[in-house]
Amino acid sequence: GWSAKEVRKLLEATGLGRFAAAFFSRGVGGDELLRMSGDELRAVMAEQASREEASAREAAAQLLAAQLEMLRAREC
Repeated sequence: GWSAKEVRKLLEATGLGRFAAAFFSRGVGGDELLRMSGDELRAVMAEQASREEASAREAAAQLLAAQLEMLRAREC
């Protein structure tokens, strides 16, 4: 069977690279990947999407905080 590293390469080669880390971190090899149901695949992919959304929210909050700090400095 394929190793988790090979599964990661497959996902990257098929345009699903943004989800590769989620499968790799779980150690999903080829045999397990082939046995996964659609619901299981969606669950792993949703975890990655949720982490990306949380990261984007954090970046946006940091940007807004920096902009507000600049506005406060102008008012002084």
